Amino acid sequence: METPLTPKIEQLIHERMERGSYRSATEVIEDAFEALAERENFQAIRAELDEADKELATGDYTEYDETTIYELAERVKTRGLERLAKERRHGAG
Repeated sequence: METPLTPKIEQLIHERMERGSYRSATEVIEDAFEALAERENFQAIRAELDEADKELATGDYTEYDETTIYELAERVKTRGLERLAKERRHGAG
């Protein structure tokens, strides 16, 4: 794919290469896209945390203690084993 770069982007790439941080324009662009992906991941995590904060504020959560946490773990384990068995059945057929 070939895409013309704006003068601003060309200048930014050139500046980073002049500093010696990068050996090529491709390295600059790859790093920029990695940073963009990290920012998008951070925003997704932030949205999940905001939702969790709302649930805490409204009391929409379940509290666990030493006993109930083990019950939760068993339910999760059982669901996982059932899902795995179902996937194996469908995969074998």
